[in-house]
Amino acid sequence: PMMELAPLARAFTRAESPLYFVGGSVRNALLGLPYDDLDVTGAASSQQAVDLARSAGGKASIRDTEMGTVDIAVGELALEYTPFRRESYGPGGGHRPQQVIFTHRMEEDALRRDFTVNALYADVLTGEVADPLGGLADLNARRLRSCQAPMETLGDDGARILRMVRFACQLGFSVDPALYGAAKAMVGNLGDVAMER
Repeated sequence: PMMELAPLARAFTRAESPLYFVGGSVRNALLGLPYDDLDVTGAASSQQAVDLARSAGGKASIRDTEMGTVDIAVGELALEYTPFRRESYGPGGGHRPQQVIFTHRMEEDALRRDFTVNALYADVLTGEVADPLGGLADLNARRLRSCQAPMETLGDDGARILRMVRFACQLGFSVDPALYGAAKAMVGNLGDVAMER
């Protein structure tokens, strides 16, 4: 999708807020695997992202003001943009954060993510990969490791335990022992996960 997204990426870069692919698309591309979801992120606010996308000929609308989520369409491609952010969660395994604070720092955004292999950022314009938490080493070792202390990462969202199992099975990755131990200790949080998830 790089060619089709070049005008969009150039608009963000000109505004000094480079646009990054993040998450599964970066992980799978580096592993040589197919990917579906195109999640993008950057320092631009939601409204800036809408304005920049429209200035580049795309369609864009804010879907969730609290989380900052923006739906962007460029030709046949559908992107989900969220600004860099920090999050804090209440007790239990519910998914929605109690507090969201937007930031300009990729490192802070990376820490809110689940596993280091999902906290890799690829510049949409240049393809250059940014790795704030050592995810490339974990990708090469085929290992799942949490972005923060395992109890904190899994405590934020009970579904991350299921994601851990899914990624380990689908990708053939090992699970960091501390992360596995935390998953066993926090398995009760699965009860807080909405059934549709």
